[in-house]
Amino acid sequence: MYPAWIIVLLALMVLLLVTWPFFSKSEVPDSATNSVPAVLSDRDQAYVELADLEYDYHMGKVLPEAYANIRQDLLSQLIEVRDAEKKAKDAIAANLELEIRKRTEGELNASETKS
Repeated sequence: MYPAWIIVLLALMVLLLVTWPFFSKSEVPDSATNSVPAVLSDRDQAYVELADLEYDYHMGKVLPEAYANIRQDLLSQLIEVRDAEKKAKDAIAANLELEIRKRTEGELNASETKS
């Protein structure tokens, strides 16, 4: 019915499509190689660890004394992170306010010299 060369051509095309992924070099993007904890911020990581600790404690895997010590350490870490974030936000706000003041003074000076 069909000439043999059409069947051979179709078979080669199917073979090429099936084997192509094995011979092509694919680059894995950097974002795919990052583990989830590496992507999380310090604050998020501390919350994850706290949730894991709570779960382990309620499952009976952590002794009450160890639970109290680890929980206190994690809460202290969260307080430090919160304070650091607040300082960073305050510094950004101060820098932004200073930059706005400089620009508005520059514009006022420029408009005064024109008139």
